[in-house]
Amino acid sequence: MHYVTNDSYRSENGSYYESLLSSIDPTLQVITGEKDESSLTQIKFDEANYELGRLWIPYSIIAAFNLTVAVSFFWLFARGSRRIAIPKRRPYPTALNQTETVKNNRLFRIVILVLMFFFYFAYIGNEIVYSGFIYTFAIRSDLGFTTKSASYLNSAFWGGFAVVCALGIPSSIFLSAKTMLIIDLSGICISSILLAAFGDKNKAGLWGATILLGASMATLFPTGITWSERYIKLNGKAMGVLVMAAAAAEMILPWVVGLLFSIYGIMMLMYETFILSVCTIIVYIVMQTIASRHGERRNSLENRDSGAKT
Repeated sequence: MHYVTNDSYRSENGSYYESLLSSIDPTLQVITGEKDESSLTQIKFDEANYELGRLWIPYSIIAAFNLTVAVSFFWLFARGSRRIAIPKRRPYPTALNQTETVKNNRLFRIVILVLMFFFYFAYIGNEIVYSGFIYTFAIRSDLGFTTKSASYLNSAFWGGFAVVCALGIPSSIFLSAKTMLIIDLSGICISSILLAAFGDKNKAGLWGATILLGASMATLFPTGITWSERYIKLNGKAMGVLVMAAAAAEMILPWVVGLLFSIYGIMMLMYETFILSVCTIIVYIVMQTIASRHGERRNSLENRDSGAKT
C-alpha cells in the first residue's frame, strides 16, 4: 500500500474528496487524521485490488507495431550488406560555365530549403495545434459535446490520419509526389474553410471537417520530402532544416494559439487552422513554380552531360 499526503486539504473536506476519488476509482479511499497538529488527507492505494482495465489494449497494439518494426530492422541487420547495382554517375562537364552552374544550383538549393522550412513550420504547427486544442474547443463550444464525445472527436482526427497513412504507401506507387501534394493540400483547404465557417455552428460539419483535415495531413510530411528530393539532394544537413522547422512549430505555435484562444475565444483555433493552411498552400505554389523553372535534378544532370558532349 502507498500513502499520499497533501497539507492543503483539511479534514472537514474529507467526505467531499472521498466521494470525488471514489467516482474516479473505487479502489481509492480517503482517510483523514491528525498528524503533527495539522489535518492531512491520506489517499490509500491498494495495489492488490487495482485493476488495469482496458488500458492495456492500446499499449499492446503500439508495442506490437514497435516489435514488428524492430524485428524487421534486426533481420536486415543480421543479413548483412549485399552488393547493390548502382549506376555510375557520368562525370560533370568541364566547360567554362561549370562554376556558374554550380552557383546557380547552390542558390536554388538554399531557396528550396528556406521555403521547405516555412512549409513544414506551417504544416506541423497546424497539425499539432488542431489536435491539441480540438478537445477543449468541443467542450467549450455550444454544440453539446460531452467529455466523452469530445474525446471521440479528437480520436476521429487521428483515426482519419492513421487510415490515410496506411493507404498512402500503396498510393505512392501509382501517384506522383506532386499529385499527392495537390490532393492533400486541396483537402486541407476545404476542411479549413468548413471549420472557419461552420466550426462552432454545425456539429456534423465539425466532425466531417475534422476527419478530412486529419486525413489530408497524413501523407504530407513524407510526400514533401519525396517531392523536394526530385529537385535537390537531401543530406543530413537538409533533413536537419526540416526537423528544426517541425520542432520550432511544436514549440512556438501552441503557445501563441493558446494565448489567443484564451483572450479572443475558441474560434481562434479555426481561424488559425485556416491561416496556416493558406500559408502552406502559398508556400507550395511558390516552391513548385521555382522548381518547375529550374527542372528536376536528374534532368539537369543529363542536360549538362549532353552540353559537354557537344
